[in-house]
Amino acid sequence: MFSTGRKSKKILSLLPISLVAVMALSIAPTALAYGGGQANWQLTVAETAVNPGQNGFGVWGWCELSGSPTPSSPTSGSSGDCQATIYIHAPGPHNSATCHFSFDISSWAALPLGSSGQGQFFGITNDLVIVGGTTSYTPSPGCALLQATGGVSATGTDLGPAQTGHYNLNFLLFGSKGTYQEQITQTSH
Repeated sequence: MFSTGRKSKKILSLLPISLVAVMALSIAPTALAYGGGQANWQLTVAETAVNPGQNGFGVWGWCELSGSPTPSSPTSGSSGDCQATIYIHAPGPHNSATCHFSFDISSWAALPLGSSGQGQFFGITNDLVIVGGTTSYTPSPGCALLQATGGVSATGTDLGPAQTGHYNLNFLLFGSKGTYQEQITQTSH
């Protein structure tokens, strides 16, 4: 029933190595956030809108904010990263554009933006805002078009309400019907 041949001995000799590897992985510290250090906030966003027969547009992306001096109650930090893609589609050939861009965040804060903030739509006072950072674009015709119209600035970008939650919003914009969804999570340490 059990073989004591060479294959069995090789498998048995690898067993201690496998157990050590599994134990090492189980006690390893949690992964660091993409932008540096433990993440204080993690965000994902999906926004789409369609004007039937006319056009469609959308944004998909994620962000992590880190570097808070107070990780248990993060209201500001010194690093972060966002990755996002914008698309626009219109009828006809060659009338579509896609652009991927990233924000390298050097400073962020939870700020009271009042009536100009995204939090106002959900009854939340403070919004997570990029205070300092740079924008990088993946070279493409869509990004060239976006940059020609002023681009997207990292600094001053409102990332959403400074409160953990899933946020949904339906909207009308220039005749287009759309939906906005964002998941925001404050990580704890």
